[in-house]
Amino acid sequence: MYEEASKQKHKGASLHLCDNMFFLVISKTDFDDETIKLCLGFLEQVERSEGKKVLITTGPGTAKLFSTGFSLKAFSKHQMNSFETIAENQKLLVAFLTLNVPTLCVMQGTTLAGGLIIALCHDFRIMTTKAKVALSEIDVNLSLGLPYAQILHKTLGTQGLERTFLGKKLSAREAFDEGIVNGVFSDDWELERHINSFRREFLPKSENRHVTKQMKLRLHAETISALLNNCMSPSQLHTLNNASVGFVKMGKKPKTEKARL
Repeated sequence: MYEEASKQKHKGASLHLCDNMFFLVISKTDFDDETIKLCLGFLEQVERSEGKKVLITTGPGTAKLFSTGFSLKAFSKHQMNSFETIAENQKLLVAFLTLNVPTLCVMQGTTLAGGLIIALCHDFRIMTTKAKVALSEIDVNLSLGLPYAQILHKTLGTQGLERTFLGKKLSAREAFDEGIVNGVFSDDWELERHINSFRREFLPKSENRHVTKQMKLRLHAETISALLNNCMSPSQLHTLNNASVGFVKMGKKPKTEKARL
């Protein structure tokens, strides 16, 4: 099931339904405007669907990188719409946080910066033992906005926060120990086992969508409010703009693969 869905490569992202499981396959590792809008549209499809369903988000099955979050390169091209773009990105996080069906993020590759934030907006997360996770904002001189900090704080303990926000790359086992992921897999068999277990336990519960929605809205009330009402400060936006323009002009990439939020 997973292997077949993850092989479907489309520009940006695609949505597939298999055995009552929606697979959101995000082919683009750094999010631009088009990818954000595609994902928002697909999540709305899932929200409006009927019957017992679950959502599994992943990237192409062969990719070594899952996501680096929001692309600074895309940001530099659309500076006039920067606030709008960031606002749309934060709406996407809310959509993941409050989706009315159970959600699982399969991190089949290394997950950095905003990609980690996206993963943390799912109910559950699993990752391959071959990958690592890290917050790399510090490498591009960016601090986390309040909404993103709240997402991290809800998931990680104090030690995990300290190790993560300083940009340390954590192995799959370390990510599991810190509560960033709920499980790890080393091969396709273990991955399918995790997915089948998730489906078996949560698909029967997904019929009560209004209850699921209400619980998520209440559980994440403060984070949702921050995401919908707080964009980046002018100083943060200025720093982001300088970083994005600088990397594009110099043709350089930061140490953590690509520039991102």
